[in-house]
Amino acid sequence: VVASLTVQNALRFTVNVGMFALFNVWAESKIRDADRASVLSGELIACSTLGMGIGVILAGRLVKRGRERRALVWMSAVGAIAIGSLGFVGDAVWAGSVGDADPSTRSLIGLLPLYLLAIVAPLGYFATFPITASLGQRLLPGHTSIATSLLMGVGWAVSASHALLAPWLLGADLNSAYLLPARDISMAFVGFASLIVVAGILAACMRPSVIRSVADDH
Repeated sequence: VVASLTVQNALRFTVNVGMFALFNVWAESKIRDADRASVLSGELIACSTLGMGIGVILAGRLVKRGRERRALVWMSAVGAIAIGSLGFVGDAVWAGSVGDADPSTRSLIGLLPLYLLAIVAPLGYFATFPITASLGQRLLPGHTSIATSLLMGVGWAVSASHALLAPWLLGADLNSAYLLPARDISMAFVGFASLIVVAGILAACMRPSVIRSVADDH
């Protein structure tokens, strides 16, 4: 189970960093001025960071011991849907609220659906961490530091692969990807969402009896 959690976190953290790269590409595809586009991508990253904080607090408080498997599955499902929808919803609300107008006049209210998705998306790739960390430490009570190293250190190290994965999903390097058709950029979001789906499947395959066996441990 700890090995499964380690792989799950590696997938989730890769998506975490990859999302920031895609936010930059998506924003610059809408605003061809890099400085002004960075403001838009910064707003999306801020929303995502807000969702990461809120998600971690709520998950740590609300998910009961012994029920981690179910929580990881449904959080993966919700997060994957939000991530996979980001590009398509972003394109739709941008066309509806900005269109061919000056991007600096964009309405924050008009882009609200996009911002909300950016807040919800971390349910799949970051809010899960207190659940996996707690479960991993209870499964290896005599080696809690090793469990944390596996669940955090390995995950963040593997997340560096986003630098190769994002261009592969986009079909272009990150410096020129903003010139791609909107659908290609949106499909890159779907590609990262698929990693969350895989993490959710791995969570579903964890043995419930093992998880329940440490539910009362402290």
